Amino acid sequence: MESISRNYPISTIILSVGKCIHDHSKGVKISRIAIEALGITLIASSFVAFEAISLPLLASGFLIILITEIAYQTLKFFGFIAIDRSNHVFKPEREGKSKLYYIGNLPILETTQEDPLLAGREHGYLMAPHIFKLLSRHKLCAYLFNLFHRADVPNQLEELKKHISEDHLKELEGVAQGMNRWDQETNKSRPTPITADTLLEFHSIADSAHFTLSNLPPLGCTVIAYKNIVGRVLDWPTLGIYADYTLLIHRITKNHQTLSVSFPGLVGDLTAINDKGEFAAMNVCSPKERTDCIKYFGTLSPFIVRQTIENSPITSDPLVPLHLTVVKQGKISVTHYLQGKHRETFSREMEEDKPLVTLNNYHASPTEETHVLFLGEPRKIVIDSHFATSTEPDHFKVVQGACREPFVDNPLSCYCVILNIETGKLHISFDNGFAASSEPETLYLPDFFAVK
Repeated sequence: MESISRNYPISTIILSVGKCIHDHSKGVKISRIAIEALGITLIASSFVAFEAISLPLLASGFLIILITEIAYQTLKFFGFIAIDRSNHVFKPEREGKSKLYYIGNLPILETTQEDPLLAGREHGYLMAPHIFKLLSRHKLCAYLFNLFHRADVPNQLEELKKHISEDHLKELEGVAQGMNRWDQETNKSRPTPITADTLLEFHSIADSAHFTLSNLPPLGCTVIAYKNIVGRVLDWPTLGIYADYTLLIHRITKNHQTLSVSFPGLVGDLTAINDKGEFAAMNVCSPKERTDCIKYFGTLSPFIVRQTIENSPITSDPLVPLHLTVVKQGKISVTHYLQGKHRETFSREMEEDKPLVTLNNYHASPTEETHVLFLGEPRKIVIDSHFATSTEPDHFKVVQGACREPFVDNPLSCYCVILNIETGKLHISFDNGFAASSEPETLYLPDFFAVK
């Protein structure tokens, strides 16, 4: 651990300070209220004070409130303020064959709609205000911090569509239609209606490390499989709102049921489970080079995950190199797409008594991996150390502990999913950063999928 502090001093300090603030979020929130109350008191006092001090009191009050609010929102934006999951952001409601409801503190968007266009419309209508807010926050970040500029994507959408299934394109179009209908009914009527192309760009975030020259948020992600347990920590720029908007999307058709840990507006999946006990999760792969254009064409990563969990044919390679961890028929493996010297794809399977760990490193061969971006080296060190020193007999606790290690659990960790393959117990925690350290909600999947 000393070598990590020595080699990554700034990251280590940020993690330590950030975790301390996150663990004491309640105190930070109380302090915010108290300091802003002082500001309000000073403003109120300015109206009854002597003329000579009324203006300084007024200015001081406004300044105290402004500085406090900027500081708080900055901490929240960068994942240092925990959320209260008992404050439910989504309003339970129905639309067509879809409904939005809660199990405990887990929000679930369920659809039994077979028609992909109608399923998209219902998703878009129920999720519209949240999708609009996410898109607005992305625009703000692009303007202020030069984030999420995905180079060639707007110019290549028609070519990208050729590698996405017709049903998924229809669902995207439906989401856009549902959002625009909500927009009209609530009299907000934005000057430019949302389009499926905008939502398709939204789906390219996970792949953007390979074709952008803008500032790059470190989209990490870690998958740790051991024995009968698989744990997944999703790193995603929380922007102060993604944790609040994390939800489960439960799709029920005559052929299958799937459960995706997702965000409003996503038709593709990042982490998903089906009613056969199969699991799929993607990890961003560090690029060997970064470019301002798309060199090859293929399927955006979230659609690869959805095709995998629905057992649909994958007719195209991913757009960019990708790690895909899959649990199928009780076996755990990871496929490293397009990472060989000549863009070869190869797989690794979990060995007995050894964890199968997937980070974001570039795998030039099944036994060779390079740490390019996303702090892969310190994550690997802490995970290896955790398994080498752990004496915990409970496999779930071993994996949970590994997911909670520093660098694995960090200010970008938006949610953590841990699945017991044998029992079907799914543990989910989501938070505004450091999600793996939050207490999880639990779903027993055999019972969940049995209720249609």
